[in-house]
Amino acid sequence: MSIRAAIATIYLLLLAQGAKPVLITKYQSGLLIHWAGYEWQVKIKELLAGPGPNYFGLHAENVLITKSNALQLTVAPVSDSWSCAELFTTQLLRNGLYLFEIEGSVRYLYPQLVAGMFTYNEARDHHYNESDVEISQWGDVSNLNAQFAHYAVNEEPEVHRFALSETSRVHTFILHKTRGEVAFYYLDRKFSPKIPPIQQVRAFQRFSNITHQPDYFRVHINLWLFRGQAPLLRTAADRFSFTINRFEYLPE
Repeated sequence: MSIRAAIATIYLLLLAQGAKPVLITKYQSGLLIHWAGYEWQVKIKELLAGPGPNYFGLHAENVLITKSNALQLTVAPVSDSWSCAELFTTQLLRNGLYLFEIEGSVRYLYPQLVAGMFTYNEARDHHYNESDVEISQWGDVSNLNAQFAHYAVNEEPEVHRFALSETSRVHTFILHKTRGEVAFYYLDRKFSPKIPPIQQVRAFQRFSNITHQPDYFRVHINLWLFRGQAPLLRTAADRFSFTINRFEYLPE
């Protein structure tokens, strides 16, 4: 049995036991799930691949939908290595407002872990129109633990780093993409899918006069290991997870 077939079989067993990936079907090089009103392809890479490089989707718990209908991504041990998590919309979206709501102690991620939520157009030149929300200390505990980043035409992004709230267990990120501009907002509470007043946010950054057009791109969500460097393994059952309660998209 191939690795992909084995993963599909494990997912079906999880369904039978009450776990809730809503759907699982094989699709091209991955699996599909349905969540937040969209169809998402789970990334499966049996050989090392970016970002990282890492392995992706080789553990049945890498991408799951919880009983409360939240999306849970997990980095988990597989054999003598680790398998990371990524999924992306099969539908192409355009400029507009994107909202991601995370719950839990994501600010305490192991320093080598990166949790990402971003728009990306694989059909264009490298990093074309990529806008990222990333939670990570990039392997260095002295770093702030979150950043907004945007790639326009350069290989290196424009970056704004900030710290997540130390008291709230809910973190809302809003990404607003318009022609010639992208704006990022971070709030330490639940929030409606609308542009918040600047005085109500904990972090804000706008990148203007950029060259991107209102082109089509996919939404990606991932959890991976910076430079592919493994976290400290305490037991063979260790897992490193984060949970997204809500994703919403309002087209421009």
